[in-house]
Amino acid sequence: MSHDDKENAESSSRKVLMPLSSTKSKPLSLSTSIHHSKTVRFGETVETLFLLDNPKLNNKKARTSYSNNVLSNPSSPQSWLKSLDATSKAISRSSEPFLFGPNLIKLHRRATTMLKSSRTTPDFCQASFVNIWLSYANAQFLYGNKGDARMTFRYMKLEKLGSNMAIVYVKNAEFEMMDNNEEVSEASEP
Repeated sequence: MSHDDKENAESSSRKVLMPLSSTKSKPLSLSTSIHHSKTVRFGETVETLFLLDNPKLNNKKARTSYSNNVLSNPSSPQSWLKSLDATSKAISRSSEPFLFGPNLIKLHRRATTMLKSSRTTPDFCQASFVNIWLSYANAQFLYGNKGDARMTFRYMKLEKLGSNMAIVYVKNAEFEMMDNNEEVSEASEP
């Protein structure tokens, strides 16, 4: 090993061993880091979770704004619903919706997980919360497993989510009708 190689190795090892306080990265505020740690999980970024890093999806400015609202108030069904609606529309308008579908399901799963604790708040009964679950079932039907969509409707029924809202029963009936129609058309093909 030459003298220059040894110097480079030593300087690179010194960079690794430098204390964190000497780095120039801007620390997150306490409240922001708490919200991010709850919403964004290990190995994710805000951009990947909310699909902001993909140039194939339109309406990035609005989706960024909605995702920031979610990050600042992750227990707000209204914030999550706006973000999910904007992302769902961007995916459906894209040239490759099935490429992004699994990410949309993941985003819905995160929303429903974050909002499970909302059961004791008045938001639990609000239409936004129920519409998130309906949107989740729709994303599962379109881009995932139809059995999962059926289980989502069953869960909603068991937990009495939207039991006083006609839209829940209409969407469940539409889902069953579309699912049966697909089975009938597949069975009738030669």
